[in-house]
Amino acid sequence: MQARKLLATVMVALSITASAATTARATTNDDEFVTVLVQNNNLRAVTVYAVTSDGRLKKLGRVGSAETEAIDVPISLLQDGSKLQLKVFHPTGSGGRLVSSLSIENPGIKTSAFVVEPGAVIGLWIDADLSASLVFLQ
Repeated sequence: MQARKLLATVMVALSITASAATTARATTNDDEFVTVLVQNNNLRAVTVYAVTSDGRLKKLGRVGSAETEAIDVPISLLQDGSKLQLKVFHPTGSGGRLVSSLSIENPGIKTSAFVVEPGAVIGLWIDADLSASLVFLQ
């Protein structure tokens, strides 16, 4: 298990380095965002949400199977101005609408809220088993 996590960390770091080199924002300031680099190794696409201060989910983006995406999270979505909490689900229903997290048909994962600074880069490694996914700060 430790070797698997180490391998996952190294692979995400390499993926992030490659993605960061080709990711550019047009006319935005890095201090207005936190970037989440998502490497989806699941057999299905996933949808990534931020949990707002009032507990609502704000859709950040969809990442296809075997894809890597850089998702910018506006600072305005951070809890208390500095904490980020993410939820990841498989899209279900018509149009990829979110099914309740209590639904057996749509198990998802939720990170703890962690403190980030504007301009931070977070790596999110989605494993084939969602419950084994990893989050780390760059």
